[in-house]
Amino acid sequence: MYDEQTRGLLVELEGGGAGEPGHSNRVFCSKFCTDDPNLIVSGGWDNNVKVWDIRKPSPVRSIVGPYVCGDSIDLHDGYLLTGQYSDTKQL
Repeated sequence: MYDEQTRGLLVELEGGGAGEPGHSNRVFCSKFCTDDPNLIVSGGWDNNVKVWDIRKPSPVRSIVGPYVCGDSIDLHDGYLLTGQYSDTKQL
């Protein structure tokens, strides 16, 4: 995550170490949570959606399942909606 004003790196979200592992393949989508500016949700080709708290070096939660291949994550009123690249069960 970069500071828009200074263009400097603020936080690197990579996971691992003593915490939850980060993504193991390409990330296609990430969204800030409008209810809590410290939370970011990301998803990609590793069949995982990760919830990150920018105050911690590792994800705080993982959801296994969605194979995210585009801008297909949304957060609204405490709900998380994802799409996935599949012939069935896209949502």
